[in-house]
Amino acid sequence: MRVLDIRSDAYREEWLNRMLKTAALEREFGAGFLPRNLIDRGLDLESAFPAAVAAKVQTLSSRHQQVLACDQNLGKLAKLCRSFWRMLQARAEVLDHSSEIFKIYGLDASGKFLIARYKRDWLKYARTLIKAEAVAVARGYPPMTLPDIAAVETTLAAAETSCQGVDRAGLAHQAVLTGLKAARRRVDELRGDVYAYLRFALRGLSPSRRREIQRRYGYTFSGDAEQIPVASRHEPDRSELTKPAAPTPPGRVEDVDMSAPKEPETIDHQDPNPKAEPGESPAVEEATIPPDTEKPSPCPQDPPENLPVPCRSRDP
Repeated sequence: MRVLDIRSDAYREEWLNRMLKTAALEREFGAGFLPRNLIDRGLDLESAFPAAVAAKVQTLSSRHQQVLACDQNLGKLAKLCRSFWRMLQARAEVLDHSSEIFKIYGLDASGKFLIARYKRDWLKYARTLIKAEAVAVARGYPPMTLPDIAAVETTLAAAETSCQGVDRAGLAHQAVLTGLKAARRRVDELRGDVYAYLRFALRGLSPSRRREIQRRYGYTFSGDAEQIPVASRHEPDRSELTKPAAPTPPGRVEDVDMSAPKEPETIDHQDPNPKAEPGESPAVEEATIPPDTEKPSPCPQDPPENLPVPCRSRDP
């Protein structure tokens, strides 16, 4: 049996707590196996590792909230930019502006809307609108209203702030992940050192006794019932629980009335198939050979050699 590896933070934390509790309990009763340096390493990780795991969860939650706020602000900014372009097209048609007005605002000559491949492209489009508004007013075009450029500036500032928050939360999350990876490595190294020391300290015991003591320190082995995943356990399928009855072959009657038991019939002669007593082999029914009902052949079975044997008698 081999020791199973730990591949999750929850199992690492569980093993660390169990190892320290077992070491403290056995040392209290004078049966400690681990040296003091291994226990001190575990005590250092007892609070550091759970703190690193909690920091990862906290930074991930903060980043998620920042992403939601950023998406919301970018959605508002996209709606405002489309409304701005729509009103620009309507004003150019009503006031009979030339196609120059569309080029000033970063569109083509027909005023076709721009397409954002990424959400943050709306930040670039909004900055272009703000700069183009100043250029258009300087060339004699009336300022845009409904929406005005001030609404675009306000929405752009909120979107930029939320996007910066996403970037900061992402950097913080990466830093926490780096610290968590270092803590995981320390726990795994301690787990390997403790297992190696236990194997050396328990080398005089039988394998089953060694595994029993190692389980107290949080180690699990292949074949342990508590370590078998639920998905791998065989559970009977519905088809196995309720198997359909075999179809009744033609000529047989399967509908038997089982409501009342029938009385046993009295048989005077001896049972041809008596039940075998405990410890004896069951009796085997002798095969009965049916009588030969075929007519004997008129031809002799063993004719003499070199003599033809007629199969039918000839008329004289």
